[in-house]
Amino acid sequence: MGSKKYDYEKGIIPLASDEVHVEELPAERTMTFASSMQFGGLRCNTILGGAFTWDIFRYVSLFIVHLGRLFCTLLSQLLSIRIKMVVIKEYRVTMPMSVDEYQVAQLFAVAEVSKNETGGGEGVEVRKNEPYKGDPLFNGEFSEGSLEVHEEAWNVYPYCRTILTNPEYMKDNFYIKVETYHLPDRGDSENAHKLSSEQLKSREVVPVDIAFDTVLPDDYKESEDPKKFKSVKTGRGPLVAKDWNKNVDPVMTCYKLVTVHFKWWGLQTRVENFIQSTLKRLFTNMHRQVFCWTDKWHGMTMESIRALEDKTKEELESQRRTGEIRGTKSVN
Repeated sequence: MGSKKYDYEKGIIPLASDEVHVEELPAERTMTFASSMQFGGLRCNTILGGAFTWDIFRYVSLFIVHLGRLFCTLLSQLLSIRIKMVVIKEYRVTMPMSVDEYQVAQLFAVAEVSKNETGGGEGVEVRKNEPYKGDPLFNGEFSEGSLEVHEEAWNVYPYCRTILTNPEYMKDNFYIKVETYHLPDRGDSENAHKLSSEQLKSREVVPVDIAFDTVLPDDYKESEDPKKFKSVKTGRGPLVAKDWNKNVDPVMTCYKLVTVHFKWWGLQTRVENFIQSTLKRLFTNMHRQVFCWTDKWHGMTMESIRALEDKTKEELESQRRTGEIRGTKSVN
């Protein structure tokens, strides 16, 4: 990755914590995705570190593109009085599976959902999925968006980091950083990310319950309802007890630390609330699918997952060029 340091004041987005720089996280396996945007329908798709975040950028882009045009002149006059805002939330998603199983489940789900979100000239295009020679201590996935979205993701499982930026409109004024630790516990690790005392003061913990959290009508599918799904292969489910996460075995938790950096004056609260509500929705829906697809991914090896990725790349390219526009609907 090189030795360049990051400085957002100079237009170089900081992609790591104070203690660890991104250049210390070269990937063993590189994946580059292209995101396409249709301005007429205001749709765009991309992937974010296994969390189906083409939707995040779709919604954020819709919001930013409109506001960017409306406020372009105003913002150029207010650059001298912009203020900085960083919001930190930690989403904790407990899952009825092991940490090793989740690695396979996550990669399978990303491949499946990317196909469901691609068609009609837009969606996900896999540009690269190849070995990367770097520091042997770190292995993972690197992805980079194109056009309006720039995405970089390092999957050093069980740790993952993803950075999402909007270089065309927001430049160094905006980024979303998602750092995830996957731990074999029930969501009771109070400082999984080893935050400083100052960071802990500004962090908000948001539990995500895949069985009982509210799901929007447009998102709901009976086949993806953990309260109704029972795995034939594993016998897991349905998750009908309110305290299911205290009793299931095996169990693991995804600790997703989300940092939102927004530096445009006058729009901070609205944008921050919009992004965080969208993230909560996406994390909930994605993990409901991961569990309810247990019988599809259970028993797969990493070798079979890599073969699936190669096959998915070909299917995505065909779907992106043809077919109807499809995918998750935005919420007005």
